[in-house]
This record gives sequence, structure tokens and C-alpha cells, in this order.
Amino acid sequence: MVLELLNTKATPHIITRCYPTSSTNKWSKNNFIDPEDNALWDEQDLSPIEKGNVYFWKEDSESWIHIFMPFKIMDLQTAQLIKGFKTYRSTKPFVTGKALASDRFSKSPKSCLQNFRFTKEFFSLFKARVKALNGLLEKDEVNLDLLVSNIKRSLSVSKELSNSISIYRDFYCTTSSIKLETEEKKNKALKDFSKVREGISSLLVEKQLIVKDLDRLSKEVNRKTSYIEASEWFNTLSKEIESLRNISFDRFEREIIHKHRVDTGYLENSSRPPTLMSLEKELDNLKRYYPSLQKVKSSDEDIKIELPGLSITFLSDGSTKVVGDPGVLKPYIEGSTVTQVRGRRKRSIHAKGEK
Repeated sequence: MVLELLNTKATPHIITRCYPTSSTNKWSKNNFIDPEDNALWDEQDLSPIEKGNVYFWKEDSESWIHIFMPFKIMDLQTAQLIKGFKTYRSTKPFVTGKALASDRFSKSPKSCLQNFRFTKEFFSLFKARVKALNGLLEKDEVNLDLLVSNIKRSLSVSKELSNSISIYRDFYCTTSSIKLETEEKKNKALKDFSKVREGISSLLVEKQLIVKDLDRLSKEVNRKTSYIEASEWFNTLSKEIESLRNISFDRFEREIIHKHRVDTGYLENSSRPPTLMSLEKELDNLKRYYPSLQKVKSSDEDIKIELPGLSITFLSDGSTKVVGDPGVLKPYIEGSTVTQVRGRRKRSIHAKGEK
């Protein structure tokens, strides 16, 4: 097994070519390569940081210090930094490529690939040794400001995508939108929706990266308040993305193709688009976003509005059927007045024009 790690802390960048040991009697080895011509660097010409001596650290709730080496694997030189650390343990993944190892095996630095840990009592000594080596020790923690900024940027993108969908739907898919009488116009419409679909896919990838950072933040010591703040922003983003995920692009594309067929004369203008579901299902879908439709029901192709004591049905043949007392509509027509009759308060409901 050979690993290649790009050292981005070095200027210009250097590739660390890593050769994990296959024996507990030998150390793993790091070679340093110039990425421009693949030539091997002489280590004497490299600084400690160029040789990958960069260490990210974090503390867990049980006072273990976890170290990650992003630009090299454990070798004899690095082992000197943790010499005498009685609580030293290599952590997964190990040089074997496996995620599990016996406690005895993990006590040997030779078993380490890029991750190890020790208890907090040895941290000051480790820090001093890294400093004496002129290496770099950085705390491995989530940058709250950067995380919130990334969430806000994704929120902005989600709103732009949602706005684009509304614009394209009105522009291409309604009876009053432009004619799609040519292949070029039809393909342009399909391409515009395809770009939005791709944008949503990219947004989902970005969301997963944010989820990983949130998970890391939730496990960091003394970062509870930071986690709550980031989570609140993320919850808003999740709702926006969920709304976008519920959009049926298949339906939009079918509507465009149907309109193209109508506009080119292959179908009658009155023909029903194949994207339409039953009236009941279409209404149920709309009710999710328009609460005012809650009193509207459907039966086959008829629309029914139900009020206490009255039912109005608009039939598919254009006629209207009323069942009940139309008088119950009075409160909705004009209003009411309050008068005193024989010492008691009385409300009178009247329609427009009544006194």
C-alpha cells in the first residue's frame, strides 16, 4: 500500500509519498516529491513543515488528546515526539488498513498511520517538542463563523434556485407563456430546468459537508453554544432544501414536451397534459401550500365547498348544485349589527342593501 498526501502548508506544495510498514519490526517511511516533475527531494533541503510536521489536535470529553497528521504518516522522527508517553495509543485506521486492533498492537507507534492519542497530562510536553522541531501544531476545531457563513451561502443559493423554478414555470409551462413551436425553444426550456436540477444536486452535496462539520462541532468540548447557533441556521437550510427536493422536475419536463406538441400542432390545445393527476390528488398537493383550500373538496371531476349548513358543488358540466340553507352565507356577505331589545343584546345579520 502506498499513500500520496499533498502538503498544502508547504509553498510550493509538496507530495508526501507514504510507505506504511507491513511489519511491527520496521518503521513506515515518507518520501517527499516535487509535484511538477515527480523528482525526489533531499530531506536536508526541506524545512520541518515541508517534511509534513503539521499536527492537528483536539480534546474529547474524557481528556484524551487526539492528534491527526494530514501530510505524513508515523515514522521514526515523529515517534520521538511521543517518546515516553505511557498512555499513547494509535487510532484507526492502522497501518494494516483495518479499523480494529488489539490494545497491545495500538500501544506501538509502528502501528500508527496518521492518527494517535494520549492523555492530557502529556500535551504540554508534546507541544514543546513540536515547537522545538519548528513544526506546526494547530487546534482541530470547527470554525463557527466559517460554518455559519457556508450555511448562509447555501441558503442564498436555495432561494435563487426556488426563484428560478418559479420564473421558468411561468415562462415555459403555463397557457400564457411563450410558444415552444421549435426544437430549439423546447430544448432551451428543458436545459434551463436541467441546470436548476443540477444546482439542487450540488446543494445536497454541500449540505452533507455541513452535516459533517456540525457532527464534529457537536463532539467538541465546550462548544455547546456554538453548536446550538449553527444548528439553528442549519434547520432553516434543511427546510429550504426539503422544499426543493419535493419539486417534480419530471412533471415540468413533461409539461414542456406537451406544450411543444400543442404549439407545433401535434395535439389539440384542449388536450389534458399527461402530468395532471386526478383532481383530488392535485387539490391535496395544493393544500400543502395554500391553507385557504382546506374547505375545498373534490369528487371525481366535481369541486365542492362545504360550510356549516350548506354545500355548494360545481359540477364538471358547468352547472352548480346547492344543498342546504343559502341564508347561512349572510355573515360572509356583509356583516352584523348589535342592538338592545327589551333589555337584552341582540345581533342582527344582514346582507348588502338590507337595513
